[in-house]
Amino acid sequence: MRISFSRLFLLLILAAPASSCNKKCENMPPVITIAQPIAAATIHLPDSVRIEGTVSDDVWLNALRVLVLNENGDTVFTESPDVYGNNEASFAYNYFTGTAGSFRLQIMAQDNVQSIGFAEVVFQVLP
Repeated sequence: MRISFSRLFLLLILAAPASSCNKKCENMPPVITIAQPIAAATIHLPDSVRIEGTVSDDVWLNALRVLVLNENGDTVFTESPDVYGNNEASFAYNYFTGTAGSFRLQIMAQDNVQSIGFAEVVFQVLP
């Protein structure tokens, strides 16, 4: 079976937009970087915990949520900074736990097409 050059050219032209759209239209979830606290950090009371990081997206951000959970899974700190329409944002908080124990910092970000990024760090607070 022989395919003429014109038919091959036509097939390549028709296939090119679909293949380029697949690469161009792929949406990546937001990228979250937690600068502080570092994983397995130890904080001593009465010091506060520094929560700091950045989030970025290939399109634009819709929402960001910063949570600290205690060892029972209870939310002890929450913030939802306004990031709507930005493709980059930073966050920084000082949080005083008041109690010793194991804590989880969770950061969740969502972009405008509902892709979700997630990052978590576990840290300890000692008396």
